[in-house]
Amino acid sequence: KCVLTICCNYWQMLSCLEYMFHDLGLVEEFNMNPIILKRWLLSIQENYRNNPFHNFRHCFCVTQMMYGMIHLCELQERVTPTDLVILMTGAICHDLDHPGYNNAYQINARTDLAVRYNDISPLENHHCAVAFQILSQPECNIFA
Repeated sequence: KCVLTICCNYWQMLSCLEYMFHDLGLVEEFNMNPIILKRWLLSIQENYRNNPFHNFRHCFCVTQMMYGMIHLCELQERVTPTDLVILMTGAICHDLDHPGYNNAYQINARTDLAVRYNDISPLENHHCAVAFQILSQPECNIFA
């Protein structure tokens, strides 16, 4: 299977992520347009920074682990399709646009993110905001 191989470039990782959504039946269940799914995944990849850890490869690894856990724990038989799409989307989006420094740094340095989110989980709020910004674009809204 695609997800069991070591992916070495963005195109392979994007292809594997797309495969996961199809394999879990999410594309069919939620009537996702396959072209929009591709655009959404590409936009996700473009919104991960090229920093040492919280980059697109990390996104892929976390999502691949989630996909593996869904199969290993037979979650498709235990949770709803909505739960599955939440797990997969959350895994993909969990560190979007991560600047490479943790919340403590953001707050202590009084960065724009810390100020914007009033020192309350600035990174997590930012990752979520970026995810919603991407989904708000009609050409990237996999849930439209």
